[in-house]
Amino acid sequence: MAIVWMVVGSLMVVVPFLLFDNPIDPWPSIIAGGIGGTLFVMVFVFYVLWKTPFSKLVKVVSVSISLIAIVGTVISWTTMYEMSHFQQSLLKSIRTSIGYTILQDCAYGLVLPPLRTYHEQKASAHSPIGKIFLATNRERIHDGFCRVPDEPCYFDIRPLITDSVVTLTMVDSVAHGDKDGFANANGLRGRLQVSAVLTEKGVRYERQN
Repeated sequence: MAIVWMVVGSLMVVVPFLLFDNPIDPWPSIIAGGIGGTLFVMVFVFYVLWKTPFSKLVKVVSVSISLIAIVGTVISWTTMYEMSHFQQSLLKSIRTSIGYTILQDCAYGLVLPPLRTYHEQKASAHSPIGKIFLATNRERIHDGFCRVPDEPCYFDIRPLITDSVVTLTMVDSVAHGDKDGFANANGLRGRLQVSAVLTEKGVRYERQN
């Protein structure tokens, strides 16, 4: 009989755990397995108390202890569940802040040299800011994207160049933005996107997602 109980208990935990398996979020599996295990413990305790000739007091105390243990376990799991999701949200926020700073740093390397050249040029050889940007970063532009040396490959920078305005639309393909359904310039959705607008007056940044 003991082997039967062991097999039943194992199945009540393992089967729900596997049915709700999620490689991204382990909590559905943990919760399903925990519910199955809790139900097994309750059935097992009541079965043992029903089959054994314990006094009424012993049975009441045993049931009370079992219920307290179950409630304590549920509270503990709920706390861990909330804490893990809070930490996940906090890590996303930190990663987004880091990504925003790195995107700004990428933009500095692309827009500051043309801006400096624009203001240092002589009036007789006046060239628009867009042409100077293109001449300065020509080797960095490939297939419609700017590539910044020594920066991570998951940063996509798409330039839009006119004579008077250069707009860099920058996407961090890892960091999450504010809106999950936001369509990014590189074809992804919900990622951090920042634009840097270069004019003769300077550079303006705008977080788009």
